[in-house]
Amino acid sequence: MISSPLRTATVCLTASLLVGTALPARAAATASPRIDATFTPHVGASGKADGVAIRYVAQGLIPGKPLDLQWDLLAPSPGRSTDEVQALMVRDRRGVLALHSTTDDAAGMRHYVSDRAPVGAVTVQYRVPVAMAIPPDGRGPHREMQAAGNGITTSGDGFLLLPAWKGTITLQAHWNLPKGFSASSSFGDGDFTATRDIADILDAFYVAGTLRRFPGPDGAQGFNAAGLGRTDIDLQALFSWSAQDYDIVRQAFGGAKGHSFRAFYRSYDGGRPDSGRANGDGILLYLMPRHTEADALFDKKSLMAHEIVHVWQPRMAAEDGEDTLWFTEGSANYYAAVLPFEHGLMTAAEYAVLINQYAMEYYGNALRNIPNADIPNKMWSAPDAWTIPYDRGALYFADLDARVRSHSAGKTTLLDLLKAFAALRKAGKPHGPKAWRALVEAEAGPEAAAAFDAMLTGKTILPAAGAFGPCVQARALQIGVFDLNYRKKKGTNVIETVLPGSNAEKAGLQVGDTLAGNADLEPAFTDLDRAVAIPIRRNGVKMTVRYVPRYGSVEAMRWEPVNTPACAARSVAIGEK
Repeated sequence: MISSPLRTATVCLTASLLVGTALPARAAATASPRIDATFTPHVGASGKADGVAIRYVAQGLIPGKPLDLQWDLLAPSPGRSTDEVQALMVRDRRGVLALHSTTDDAAGMRHYVSDRAPVGAVTVQYRVPVAMAIPPDGRGPHREMQAAGNGITTSGDGFLLLPAWKGTITLQAHWNLPKGFSASSSFGDGDFTATRDIADILDAFYVAGTLRRFPGPDGAQGFNAAGLGRTDIDLQALFSWSAQDYDIVRQAFGGAKGHSFRAFYRSYDGGRPDSGRANGDGILLYLMPRHTEADALFDKKSLMAHEIVHVWQPRMAAEDGEDTLWFTEGSANYYAAVLPFEHGLMTAAEYAVLINQYAMEYYGNALRNIPNADIPNKMWSAPDAWTIPYDRGALYFADLDARVRSHSAGKTTLLDLLKAFAALRKAGKPHGPKAWRALVEAEAGPEAAAAFDAMLTGKTILPAAGAFGPCVQARALQIGVFDLNYRKKKGTNVIETVLPGSNAEKAGLQVGDTLAGNADLEPAFTDLDRAVAIPIRRNGVKMTVRYVPRYGSVEAMRWEPVNTPACAARSVAIGEK
């Protein structure tokens, strides 16, 4: 059982990230840059925003050193396409500063460095156009600036070219908006002043346009949502549900009431799938304009629940080359299912559906046994490769929660471990995989520590009895591995090989066929019998080949609702009774 000091420790990971938080007087007195900026969205002839002009004056830079402006290339994952810095001009008291650019591929950064040290305040002006809606190398983690509705949405590093700096800066921002526009950001509505770590400035969200707003029940000091673009999702229903879930997650992780939280969305024709990103102050969702799945709203609720957990979950430090996505994304997936269900926001049937989405993605993934350390190099190697840390982590945490409860006779849960782990970080103690392993062994025994080691090596996870709680029960089964059954010739869309005897071959796919468009693959990751429609061109004729993209047989587990009186009472979620 976790000792009292750790059990009662309050976890508030974003306490230092609250909107408008000022530094203590002593810290504020130390030298740090101040940036007074004006952001001017530009609307093109089409009536849609096509970029933003930025002009700022920077003061308090380190004297005697050349100016180093830093532009994040959003690499190595798919990211930037057309959103480059344009018309860059830098001046100081003596006139124009000449710049030369260098690219640091390892860090994914481009630097614009002046030929001399600036004298006095520096004025920087430039323009950033919106990115391509569908970049040729795939969409990245929603950091780039995109056009949505009639406006723009972006994270800070999608449009801010700031001096290279580590530590706190003060950003005073003014929006110079076209008629009918309003603006919002992680720091509030309209103009703002934020004294924050520069990493938080770059990680924050910024939107401007004719915003649709969805105020939460607590007003400005609670959950609020706003965004741009049209979607067939019932946004009022989505954000009303999310406001309830946000409060549940906040309380579960010990977050302080009154934390201002902003959910932003952007809807445009950017391809599949819907996705999102979270920071300490909120969420940015990407929503397609049109959905074909009958359960689209439920999918968006689970997406929001996942991102909300990111806001409050503890962070794990990387060490010894071990990737930590299993921890971050796995715990977000796990609690995106468990917390809404436990608090009546999800039916038992929905709960089982969501668990089985994780399970089928995991067991049917050809890379399910990849060692954890290899995940960063393999995450984009196959259509479903990116799901491995999410689903492996979710099943690991379900197994660990069952082990912790059993070992402590129900006195300790996984949530207690996560709070204790957060307390380590807050106390400045080591909080990497080794510290996690030690905590797991202390609270769940040597077998749980061995299960952690096995997870890192990629051993298939078959969770212990009681995983995901008493209202679902697991059964073993055999499933096929997701695979498109063909391989392309390197650097082309020409099919070079088709797996002999495969469903693709039986459906008529042939060597020499050329892929002629994007197929919607994601539903087939979790639906074992779902066919995919592969558009091809053969001898100049366009056609579609349909088949179930599976092969072979592997061991898996599937969860079904348990029909006890206590669990049956959860058959209708709160808000639907």
